[in-house]
Amino acid sequence: MATTHYDPSESVKRGTMREDLYYRLAVITIRVPPLRERREDTPMLIHQLLKEICEELGKPVPSVSTRLMDSLVNHPWPGNARQLGECLGEMVSEQDVAVLDNRHLPDAFSCGGSNSGNIVAEPVGTLAELERAAVMRALKFHQGNRTRTAHSLGISVRTLQRKLRQWGI
Repeated sequence: MATTHYDPSESVKRGTMREDLYYRLAVITIRVPPLRERREDTPMLIHQLLKEICEELGKPVPSVSTRLMDSLVNHPWPGNARQLGECLGEMVSEQDVAVLDNRHLPDAFSCGGSNSGNIVAEPVGTLAELERAAVMRALKFHQGNRTRTAHSLGISVRTLQRKLRQWGI
């Protein structure tokens, strides 16, 4: 099983994917459109992700305000469901509220789309400081589990361990 953001047949034509690999993978192709092409699925996905995140954290599942739901549905989500899940996970791990609203959106990035009416937080600090903050938030969210933290950040466990050693953590 494999996933890609690109059309594999076009990648073969451009020479960026080997033809034999394409034919091994293309036995059954299932195209799952990105969230921005299926906004009607986003509310259901939000509720499912919140349920899973809260179950993992042992917290009650908060409801989502209409304003926040609109912001989340209208965001383009270039990272698709993974980015949406990380946004929700950060909100849930840092808040103990019955209803999530736009004011609970993470500071590190804007979860709201350009038409959502959100105020976009400006990054503060150096890239290294932002990286460390992101790693620390992910570690906190995953309750210190380095494997899940590394996976959610899209880095190897070895890279995560090297960074933690470098920071004296």
